[in-house]
Amino acid sequence: MGFDLSVRFADPACYRKNRCRIARFVRSLPSALDTSPSTTEVWLKDPTSLDPWAYEVRVLLKQDALCIEVMGFGLVFERDVRNLMLRICEECPAEIIDDDGELV
Repeated sequence: MGFDLSVRFADPACYRKNRCRIARFVRSLPSALDTSPSTTEVWLKDPTSLDPWAYEVRVLLKQDALCIEVMGFGLVFERDVRNLMLRICEECPAEIIDDDGELV
């Protein structure tokens, strides 16, 4: 079972406006897998990982929300998810929160 996180945007309209650009950036992350099952879901896994899960992080590009399911807080989270957030914050102020609304 993973940790369900989401990105809270200071202006929710900013995500909707930049959704396609954010999706392209997620797909360009070094750990993005070609085996992701749909255009609205991107699986991330470090190529050297020995973890048996199909992914370490799953990014869900929903119409009105960006959700992140984390199986473990390893290299993919520390490097790629953090870089994703830095890139997003260049466009719109945002933060990662857990399912209780607490900052991660």
